[in-house]
Amino acid sequence: MAATEVPSRRRMPRAWAAALTGASALAVTACSSPPWAVPLPPPSDAAAAVDCSAEWDLGWGAIPADFEPVAVYVCDPVLELAPAPTPDPPLMLADPEQLAETPPPAAEPAPDPAPLEARRLEGDLSALLAAFAEPSDPKWPGPCSAIGVVVPDVWLVDDEGWAIRPAYPADGCGLPKPGVGEALAEFTPVD
Repeated sequence: MAATEVPSRRRMPRAWAAALTGASALAVTACSSPPWAVPLPPPSDAAAAVDCSAEWDLGWGAIPADFEPVAVYVCDPVLELAPAPTPDPPLMLADPEQLAETPPPAAEPAPDPAPLEARRLEGDLSALLAAFAEPSDPKWPGPCSAIGVVVPDVWLVDDEGWAIRPAYPADGCGLPKPGVGEALAEFTPVD
């Protein structure tokens, strides 16, 4: 019997193998690399006094380097809510005779809520300032929960009476990090 010759396998050139290995390694590590750092927001604008009626999207920012707070004030919309209105009566199907009746007069509109009052808090300012100084996380590339969070409107006041609203550090989904809330929990209301 004649020996059959086995064809030799073709091999990938070494340069191509090295390039393919390098590209694979880059693709794997790129997915696990830490994302770029998120820049700090611009410094908060100082106001002449604490203003609980200020718009939510105005004035938030980083604590300026030359600002030295001596007091903390909080405008907390959750704690200041008016009592809940009475619930509407259950819906019922209308009879044809009821449709011919004159409808009852409309209810009086609810009065405008009283403006929020700032509450002064006392506690460890260093822990609160450290929590506000924490950088925000980079935007998370994946899905985020569709939830909303109500946080107190925090104002820091210096010894001359100037007030700023520091921005809450956020996680990758834009939700406030827990550090500020944990630091505020250690404060006690003065007013």
